[in-house]
Amino acid sequence: MKTKTFLVAIAGLAAIAGLGAVAPGTSEDALQIDVAQSADVAAPAPTRAAVATTSNVVEQASVDAPDAQSMSLNYDVQPVVSSSVSESAAKTQELQVAARAKLTRSLASIADAGDDTLVEVIVNYDTHPELFEDDRIERLGGSVERSYASLKMRAVRLPAAALIDLAIDDNVSFVSRDLPVSATSVASLQTARQPATGSSYSFPVDPSIGVAVLDSGVSEHPDLNVATRVDCVASAGACAAVAESAGLGAFRDEFNSYAYTGSDGDLPWASAWQDFGESNSATSGLARVSSSSYCASGYCLRLGANLDDEGSVSNRGVLRQVDLSSAASATLSYEYRRRGGSSGSVSVSLEGSSDGASWTTLATHALNSSDSSPQTMSIDLENHLALGAETELRFSLSGYFPEESSRYLYVDNLQIELVGGTDNSLQTLYLDGAGDGSDTPNAALKDDAPDSPLTNFDPQRDGSVGLLIGKGGVGSAASDGTKFQLWSTSASSMDLDGPVSLTLYTAVKDFQTSKGGSVTAYLMDVDANGSGDVIAEATVSRGNWDAVGAWTEDSFDFGSVAHSFGTGRNLAVKIVVGSNSEDDMWFAYDAANMPSRLTITASTDPYDPYGHGTHVAGIIGGNGAQSGGLYQGVAPGATLHSVRVLDEQGSGVTSDLIAGLDWILVNGAANGIRVVNMSLGKAVEESVTSDPLALAAEALVDAGYVVIASAGNYGRDGHMTITSPGNSPLVITVGSLTDKGTGSDFSDDFVSTFSSVGPTLIDHILKPDLVAPGNRIVAAMPSNGKMRIELPDREPACGAVCSKQYLEISGTSMAAGMASGTAALMLTQDPTLNPGSVKARLMTSARGIDAEPTAAGAGVLDIEAAIAAGGYVTAAAPSPAMARSEEGPVILVEDTAVLWSGQPDPVTETTETNTTPDTSTGWGAGFLWTDAFLWTDSFLWTDGYLWTDAFLWTDAFLWTDAFLWTDGFLWTDAFLWTDSYLWADAVTDYDPLYDASGQSMHLNDD
Repeated sequence: MKTKTFLVAIAGLAAIAGLGAVAPGTSEDALQIDVAQSADVAAPAPTRAAVATTSNVVEQASVDAPDAQSMSLNYDVQPVVSSSVSESAAKTQELQVAARAKLTRSLASIADAGDDTLVEVIVNYDTHPELFEDDRIERLGGSVERSYASLKMRAVRLPAAALIDLAIDDNVSFVSRDLPVSATSVASLQTARQPATGSSYSFPVDPSIGVAVLDSGVSEHPDLNVATRVDCVASAGACAAVAESAGLGAFRDEFNSYAYTGSDGDLPWASAWQDFGESNSATSGLARVSSSSYCASGYCLRLGANLDDEGSVSNRGVLRQVDLSSAASATLSYEYRRRGGSSGSVSVSLEGSSDGASWTTLATHALNSSDSSPQTMSIDLENHLALGAETELRFSLSGYFPEESSRYLYVDNLQIELVGGTDNSLQTLYLDGAGDGSDTPNAALKDDAPDSPLTNFDPQRDGSVGLLIGKGGVGSAASDGTKFQLWSTSASSMDLDGPVSLTLYTAVKDFQTSKGGSVTAYLMDVDANGSGDVIAEATVSRGNWDAVGAWTEDSFDFGSVAHSFGTGRNLAVKIVVGSNSEDDMWFAYDAANMPSRLTITASTDPYDPYGHGTHVAGIIGGNGAQSGGLYQGVAPGATLHSVRVLDEQGSGVTSDLIAGLDWILVNGAANGIRVVNMSLGKAVEESVTSDPLALAAEALVDAGYVVIASAGNYGRDGHMTITSPGNSPLVITVGSLTDKGTGSDFSDDFVSTFSSVGPTLIDHILKPDLVAPGNRIVAAMPSNGKMRIELPDREPACGAVCSKQYLEISGTSMAAGMASGTAALMLTQDPTLNPGSVKARLMTSARGIDAEPTAAGAGVLDIEAAIAAGGYVTAAAPSPAMARSEEGPVILVEDTAVLWSGQPDPVTETTETNTTPDTSTGWGAGFLWTDAFLWTDSFLWTDGYLWTDAFLWTDAFLWTDAFLWTDGFLWTDAFLWTDSYLWADAVTDYDPLYDASGQSMHLNDD
């Protein structure tokens, strides 16, 4: 049994609901009490606290959540055995009661039902289970879904009736539900005081310091340096390395000679460079191949004018054709360097075209200044062009050269890298059957192509392979079943992001006369009754319909469509014959040789189809390359390791997340991983001492990894809403701060309303540890990530190069990324820091804010101050626990001076007797949360805010070496946190916490 040392806090405070009670008789003058925390034992209520007095008399008390006022229940269940029951039966009953105590409350209820419903659970073992455990589970009618190499756990599926038998084994310590896990998202770097370039605190992050991002994946974004990728979702076994996208090769020109024909890649260009606007060679004119020290190598492409070229230079340059039709995506990159001046207005634009007629600006280089060294440009062509066989690129000059002036852009090592395969899939849905003329769609869009040909069609005799739609329909609301047809298919898991087109085979009614008219196709999002909204529409009109007596193939182009369908929604195609048509129209369907069909180009990112992980990674280590440095992360260029544990919807299960942590335990050291970011969470159903996710996270802390987790986005539900693994005292738990955008004036900043509030459910740990900016954060995003498709209005307006590359979202996920980037910088400065020292420095350097500690922790992340902070902790710097005493209105907060002090002498001291901090090793009684350091009258909770001038934690009374919150000077029963106040708003409906899928990641911004 472990003991913890608490300091008596706040004499005069009314008893706080939801905290363990000190046994009667404890003196209010006692500075320290011992709190015995027994291992979690399952009980009908998930909350318990065990508090001991100074004489080590232990009183077990429990709380039946959500009734946080009740403190008298005791769940030490003793079986009652009648005299008629044999000793063997009594023993069996005793074992079953003990086994039931190893189940969470929800699992115990499921076990009591005793049916054959399959349940997903995670089993904690005292020792690593042997192979025969798999056999035992199989005999119970179950199966092992996941085994772990380093963690003493199994993910198991078995019938509910077998839960007690599963837990009855002596080696089983606890059984938890395999709960859902969800990502926690909803000019912040200034608020966090990121060191400005050139400051004494600014330095590049060490590339050997790796940051693991456990999330929905990390895309191949130009801003991000991703060293490894593993996927823990696709396989039930160990996390598998993610194969690189299928590379098709690259077009490349290194300009190694005075020629326009350079082809240095493994793919041949479709043409050489060609001048336009002038008819010069590769060695003359405003565009030419040049040899200059400004070239990245010996030769390069030069565009510009010298002293003799005064005047307008617009519409002159070079172009080259390239066949990109085989690519799913293509990335253009080149090195450039400007030699410019302040006078004149000259620029060079890179433009692209899919057809040689219309041009899109991809990048612009103004020649109004010079570059001291070569720069790099990277552009995802798929975001701007249709990748076809006739794609053209051109560098075009514009503007006016001043007299006697030279302006040049030097371009070198230009390359187009092609990727094919997995990130651009084509889906075709075929029109199947005709409806009955009602509004309800009963004609289907089906996946498989028709197998019967369209033959012997005679509309006067047999319409079984054709559908007649009468003329006169008006708009998508046409409701006369003879004037429209609606085909549909379930689309609740479908996303549209790319070109969509419809191919129809049509004919005028009598097949004998050419007549004019129009047909309109509507792409729709409808419910089961056919009611809904138009996503896109396309119309084909003809003065005379094509060949008499034959079918006409018509293509309806909806353009590029970005749309996500909700639960229970259907994708539908509605066909209407316009009122201006001269006759009714026949439409062919379900015919092998004329298959009317809807073609969908559905683009998904192969590495992060959702986008959340990429955004978090961008906050941690994005270099801002795609935005010209505008949207950098905290540690630009940091080495990232993508550990995918969430699916394409940003959801997952605990067992997959634990598999990711297990992978890091096995492979992290070899890959240089030092920081682990978990911007996600699950419900809290059991004590942190039994929570499998918290235990797995703590195993990483014990192994030397800095583990950072988001607090959760349930703050609007009240106190005790911290999610797991943020409920672990060893993990660094980060809440969100809302910056009101007033620059260096931080007085109006506040804890985001969505940010989860402590203390933790069941264990009452003081959380979060600190807060960081998490509201309206712009960071990297895959262009075809689901989040970007769902939130088009949150794309920043940063020009064509930035298009679809960034997104603004909010949440404690973003705040956790801020802290992880800071930890990477701290470890760069001092690689010897252990997890406890990183956590303690982050907390002690945090800036104060007017908020209670259960909302803001130690305060607001201050990156510069964290880098400058000193002090070491030899242990893990656990967050303090909170408890209440029945000996008067007293709140107890665990003494961090003892928690964070040196380890006891193994010969002369034990944990129980080491009540005097060893201040020589770092944080002793005089360092953290003392009268001069943290939460003082000038630092936090200031005049007029909460605890006023007369009672505020002033220098004489705040957490000093000799006293702590004593004698009625703070939190009195008449002022704050009384029986009817504190945590009265604590979450009482736990279902949202238990079901992470119920948490919206698209939060309302503060």
